[in-house]
Amino acid sequence: MVMKITFEQAWTDISQARKYREEELEGRARVCARRGVGKAIRAYFSDVGASDTEGNILLLIPKMLERSEISSSAREYAGHFMLAVNTNHELPDGIDLILEAEKIILELEHLSQRENTRSRPMPETQNTKIKMYGTNWCSDTRRAKAVFDRNQIDYEYIDIDKDADGRAFVQSANNGMRSVPTIVFSDGSILVEPSNAELESKLGL
Repeated sequence: MVMKITFEQAWTDISQARKYREEELEGRARVCARRGVGKAIRAYFSDVGASDTEGNILLLIPKMLERSEISSSAREYAGHFMLAVNTNHELPDGIDLILEAEKIILELEHLSQRENTRSRPMPETQNTKIKMYGTNWCSDTRRAKAVFDRNQIDYEYIDIDKDADGRAFVQSANNGMRSVPTIVFSDGSILVEPSNAELESKLGL
């Protein structure tokens, strides 16, 4: 029985890629970034019921680009994973495969969540928990948590000071910035540092 590839496995590869970069092992970091994108594509195809999800990233990316829901930015980033390094084992300036892998995985994960929500309609609190990424010292995070708590809305809180994967997620969603709170809803939408009015409107309060 073939085990299902998951987005969690893709994010694990990205975490390993960042560790390799910290150790100045850029070649290994790029390999992990590519592997993470490949796993994310396979996870997405599995979730949306697409066939023929096998193969390496050079085969999977063209199949992904055939799908109309993929954004133009994700298409651009995906093209970078098809590039070969030069004789110095370098990519063109301005290309960061780890950061671009994070953005591709994030988009595919949200598309998958949206598809799953569409196919299995349930009240939000009974489906996937809202996820709030924040820090305990951030006043905006405390303010957002207060909105949820006083309205008894269930959510999962991830402290990015303690959770490396959560920190990487926030950075990938905010162009490298650690903007908190970053709140991910079950429909795949995201609010970053929302005002109380914006948050209450999204929650239907």
